Amino acid sequence: MNKYWRTGIYLTYLAGIVLLMLFSGSKYEWMSEVDPGVSPSLIAQDSDSRMLFRILILIVITGAQLIIMLKSLLLPERTLSLILVVLALILAF
Repeated sequence: MNKYWRTGIYLTYLAGIVLLMLFSGSKYEWMSEVDPGVSPSLIAQDSDSRMLFRILILIVITGAQLIIMLKSLLLPERTLSLILVVLALILAF
């Protein structure tokens, strides 16, 4: 596998992990910082688009690592890809 493709896939993984961390939690968490009496869990959330977006990101970064795992000839790189997939799953849930 070309080193430029590999670097691009690892950068995609890194960007995906950053997005997972940015979109974790509730979109109303900031309200409890402004007014401690307001709990984000009491606010009705009609759509769960945040979770859907996080699952989509997880699918993309897992797929990217699976591509590296399948195309790589080196065992350490395959192991690293597996570890990165497990790390993404832990961070997502």
